[in-house]
Amino acid sequence: MELFGRFIPTQTLFFIFIVVIGILMLVYFRNRKYNLALLTIVSKELEAALQPTDQTYTWIGGTVGFKAEYQTPNPLRKAEATATMLSRQSLLFYPISKVLLGNDRLFVVIYPTERFRREAHIIERWYYRLRLQTLENEADFIRKTVTVRNKTFDLFSSDNAGIEKLSAWLTRLPNPELIKHVAFVPENGSVYLYMIPKPDAITQTVSTMTRLTAGK
Repeated sequence: MELFGRFIPTQTLFFIFIVVIGILMLVYFRNRKYNLALLTIVSKELEAALQPTDQTYTWIGGTVGFKAEYQTPNPLRKAEATATMLSRQSLLFYPISKVLLGNDRLFVVIYPTERFRREAHIIERWYYRLRLQTLENEADFIRKTVTVRNKTFDLFSSDNAGIEKLSAWLTRLPNPELIKHVAFVPENGSVYLYMIPKPDAITQTVSTMTRLTAGK
């Protein structure tokens, strides 16, 4: 068989084919195992932070991720989470998922017993510029830029007192460099968190967020 103007024996092509298939299978099983292990860590760290009385998990596409609902004690009414992993198990789709998603993602929504009166946001600068680009009713907010541990964030609140509270709140988070977006949503009384799920950082971040929203 000719390939790029050179004759390549059929046996050589077959050998190359077998090697490629072997590499693809090795990557699939190894990285599938990695994703499953990471998802297990994420679920355990979430439970350690939220201390739920009951929990329900729904798997998304095997190794893609999961959705979870937690029944929680005070100071929360309940909590929800969604974790999605990059497609590491596929050499073909991993680059695409890396471009589209950027990183593994963890979304946590907690519902404090005490509701918030005003909407407010903490958004990592590059995530704001590349993904969000704007907020709904952004003209109604006061905006301030702060830098914490060499990471730049944009803070949005309806008044300066809210901005100062957000700034102080952000500096108390144990791993601010993993934060992409925090939103205080008065309409449904929730606090939304989007972060990169790194082992040994999830429990600290979520539990600290829970304490801070409870005013402790």
